[in-house]
Amino acid sequence: MKESKFDNFIKVVVISNLLLLMFTSSANAQQPKDQTLFSLGIGDDKYMHFAAGTGVSMLAGCLFHDATRDLNRSIKFSAATGIGAGLFKELYDSRKGGSGFDTPDLLFTAAGAVLGTYLTHIINKPRKRRR
Repeated sequence: MKESKFDNFIKVVVISNLLLLMFTSSANAQQPKDQTLFSLGIGDDKYMHFAAGTGVSMLAGCLFHDATRDLNRSIKFSAATGIGAGLFKELYDSRKGGSGFDTPDLLFTAAGAVLGTYLTHIINKPRKRRR
């Protein structure tokens, strides 16, 4: 049975929501500042950058793959979109009156884009047929 675009979209939505729930669960304003997700001492902002990089790159890669059916190009597009979104956000923050360019934020977004690119590959790779 051939998978439809809707099936792939549902996979993307489910995985994106799971990742967002996992990484933004630490964004509770009631928590003390020293308690973060996994208690690694990394600020909540970094988890949100990671989740955003993952979601953006995975969604872009899967939609690109659905449109072109070219796995190699969709993986490249996925990585470029996730990292590009993080770079654009940091450049936007560096404008006058912004919060300033933050390299760790960009690195966490890029790390999320790497995960999103890997998930794009896993979702869209050709399946082996069983006999």
